Amino acid sequence: MLIITFKILKKSFQRLQNLQFLSLVHNEVKLITKKSFAQSGNLKILKLQYNKITFLSEKTFANLKHLQYLDLSGNLVTDLGAKELDGLESLSYILLQNMTFISISIKAFSDLVNLETVYIDFPGFCCLQSNILLNKMYVIQN
Repeated sequence: MLIITFKILKKSFQRLQNLQFLSLVHNEVKLITKKSFAQSGNLKILKLQYNKITFLSEKTFANLKHLQYLDLSGNLVTDLGAKELDGLESLSYILLQNMTFISISIKAFSDLVNLETVYIDFPGFCCLQSNILLNKMYVIQN
């Protein structure tokens, strides 16, 4: 059985500036950087679930100003810091289910002004800052 793992390179979507929907579900993606989507500023929906992403660098999604829906479920990210989701000013819906979180910064969602719905299954989620007002939050208990 041949398994190909890859990182999303800067030039992967260079000529797709009008791309609005991208699904890379179950693609063995290990690494994404802020350059991965540098030319994808019109992207509205990004599905990256069930890959092998272990780390999100600061401002990974900074170029995705119009992104409204992000699904990172089923990846291997253990820490979500204060800056990884910076730049997602239009994000309204995020899925973080079936993750291996050890910690989530109390500031991880603080700049997501349009965030309405979060699906998450992190036992310590109750301890995040309380001034994050969301229309819907679903905390999945294990």
